[in-house]
Amino acid sequence: MKTRIYTLLALLMIGAMLLSACTMPTAAPAGDGAAAPAVSDQPIELLYMTHNHAQSIPVNEAAIAEFQESHPNVTITFDNAPHSNYEQKVLTAFAGGEGLTSSGPVTG
Repeated sequence: MKTRIYTLLALLMIGAMLLSACTMPTAAPAGDGAAAPAVSDQPIELLYMTHNHAQSIPVNEAAIAEFQESHPNVTITFDNAPHSNYEQKVLTAFAGGEGLTSSGPVTG
């Protein structure tokens, strides 16, 4: 009985996610006179932490280099921790008030 309930709940959740993915995004308000956000040339420093995965290191480094090339005022520190202590490193960063800027791919 429990298996049927869990299966039904899982199917309902999947159905809800599929339906929500099919909705049309709302359009931005048309020309209400609001100014676009100001672009700043102030230096920005970001920390990108990830666990060690040998195949992803060159991909991450290339993505970071490409992003920084198109955003010269942004400096990204790539912190690649061994998988075994990645979680502890992230928790320590949060406890120290540093936290994460991004925990996923860097996109432009």
